[in-house]
Amino acid sequence: WLPGWAYLAQPPERRPPLPLLAIVGIANGMYYALQLALGLDNVNRVQMISLAPLDPARDYLIPVRLALFSWIALLVGHWYARRILRPKPVRLGSGMSALTLREWSVRFVVGGIALDFLTQALPIPVMLRGLLRFALMLAQFGIAALIVLEVRGRLNTRHRVVLGAGIVSTLLLGIGTGSIGTSVFAALSALLALWVATQRVRAWWIAVGLAAAALFVALRGVAIDYRRLAWFSGQELPVTQRSQVILGLLAERVERDGVDGALLHGWESVSTRSANLDLFADVVRRTPRDVPYWNGETYLSLVGAAVPRFLWPNKPQKQLGQAFGHRYDYLSDRDVSTSINLPYFVELYCNFGATGVIVGMFVIGLIYAALEQRLNAPGQRVIVSLCGIVLLVPLLNIESDFSLVFGGLILNCAALWLAVTYIERLSAAKGARVTASMRPLQPTSAVR
Repeated sequence: WLPGWAYLAQPPERRPPLPLLAIVGIANGMYYALQLALGLDNVNRVQMISLAPLDPARDYLIPVRLALFSWIALLVGHWYARRILRPKPVRLGSGMSALTLREWSVRFVVGGIALDFLTQALPIPVMLRGLLRFALMLAQFGIAALIVLEVRGRLNTRHRVVLGAGIVSTLLLGIGTGSIGTSVFAALSALLALWVATQRVRAWWIAVGLAAAALFVALRGVAIDYRRLAWFSGQELPVTQRSQVILGLLAERVERDGVDGALLHGWESVSTRSANLDLFADVVRRTPRDVPYWNGETYLSLVGAAVPRFLWPNKPQKQLGQAFGHRYDYLSDRDVSTSINLPYFVELYCNFGATGVIVGMFVIGLIYAALEQRLNAPGQRVIVSLCGIVLLVPLLNIESDFSLVFGGLILNCAALWLAVTYIERLSAAKGARVTASMRPLQPTSAVR
């Protein structure tokens, strides 16, 4: 809770627009501290069902200490980098008018969601999927921009309809993938856009946030049933029916168990799925006694992270989730499709042991601070904060490996900078043309 307290204790004019480190702290607390704070052990049964149980009196001692000291190392790295680096927000030209931002945001929302729909509906070649994921990021940028403009009274009815339809479509398409986290990050981006627009919390935000959290928790309780139906039944569900099916499963659960029962079942699923301390404890118990260190092999995929696949068609595809699952016997030899998440915190231990965890988390703290100095500096332009939302929110995915979380930053930053810079130049050129067209005609004698 320390980063959140420190963030809110600052005066608004000195406060970064986004409470990034505060949210990272809450996420780490949920995944690595809450379980044992509640006195629970052997909770993570989703990924560890075939393993021998952990001994609460012995197997958690080292993992708990490493979780604490590694988080302190991250905070120290973040503090140190902020001491030596001066805030230098990204330069995006001379700015753009609210009218230009509004019109381009509408295009981003409509185009990005349409491409996301096509990506889920059609067999898109692997080399094009990166481009289409960037289109979805533009849609999220557009939604965040429209939220800011709405708070500031710059939208009309047509734009409000686009904004509402965009939010609903994004959430439904995310739910339809079977990954509730996709919709959670979309909702978090929308809430952060509200925060950027006003820098204050309102009562109805809390109500909407709690309602959304309850919905996501309840949906998590039927996610496994939905995946069996949508992924393993042998019948491909049309995109237009996927969200309808999972919402139907939730309705059946509510009818059978009531709202309280649906929420309780969902919370049990969330608590077992997010108990990464169990996963970490098992890795510590078996590494390197039974499983040798990876010695940095999992980071080799970073080599080609900055090269788009359409420029490198034969770039190796990442299958780290499969490799991790088989290396630690979480998956059977015949399972060639299931992917076990390898959190970057656990990945550090798999590669370099306890020292790697402390040093690695210190480096991640440096990375967070360096990114914030460019994308989350106090007093920066709103357009930079909007870029910060779509680029920094994915970093909150702490249950994935390092290259998956941080590997796309270079390409995404460059592509988003080019897109926003292009729009700003168009806006400046259009403004110059409008200004020139409104100048009075000069006398004939003055014309050369």
